[in-house]
Amino acid sequence: MSASNLGGIFVLLSFSVFQCFALNDPACAGLMQISPSRLVVRYGDPASALCTITQDPKEPDLFSWEASIGDVRIPGPRNKTLQVDRVDQWDTAPLCYSTFLMKSEELQCKTRLNVTVYQPPDSIRLLAEMTGDMVEGSEYTVNCSVENVAPIQKLKVRFYRGDTLLSTQVHPETTELKPQSAAFRLDVMAREEDDGSEVWCEASLDLENTPVNKSARVRTSVLLDWLPIIAGLVGAVIFVVIDEA
Repeated sequence: MSASNLGGIFVLLSFSVFQCFALNDPACAGLMQISPSRLVVRYGDPASALCTITQDPKEPDLFSWEASIGDVRIPGPRNKTLQVDRVDQWDTAPLCYSTFLMKSEELQCKTRLNVTVYQPPDSIRLLAEMTGDMVEGSEYTVNCSVENVAPIQKLKVRFYRGDTLLSTQVHPETTELKPQSAAFRLDVMAREEDDGSEVWCEASLDLENTPVNKSARVRTSVLLDWLPIIAGLVGAVIFVVIDEA
């Protein structure tokens, strides 16, 4: 029988038997293990995971991976590696599966590899809704614009004035996995002591080993609000005049 025919039979068998497998059946605990158990990979990067069984399968041909990406490589009779040269799907959930003979009964097991595909922002910008200098005591809005990031529900944005953290914001929950853009806003009060300080924002994904992206820093200029000062001086003059009278 040719290799191509064998491949055709394997695909047919795996499809027909696979439908009956119970995902994460407690009876399968300890029989199969995936390493790493959770995979965080940047879109377009390579990835791999190893599926190991602790007991000989009842049908060795049915110990394998089911995945829409990558190739299965066999380093040993109890190990099978899922090797992906380039992760190019946003929604992927590879499964390792096998059948075992336990106490004269056939046990069908499968376990899922938890994969998170991410993409850092293409750009991050801080925009201020103001013209010219800020006036002490007035409130202003600054916006942090984050372009093309995934998964956006893991996005966390922080606003800073100098080295002081002003606010931390997260994106609302969503099931969208492909890159999206978002804008975050913060209202800030202009203070005299902030004259000359720098305002900026940073964006990061709440995932391990992912980069932090920072916007350019915007230097602020805060002018004193002279109206209360003038009013106070005028009031003092009037008070002195009245008192002297």
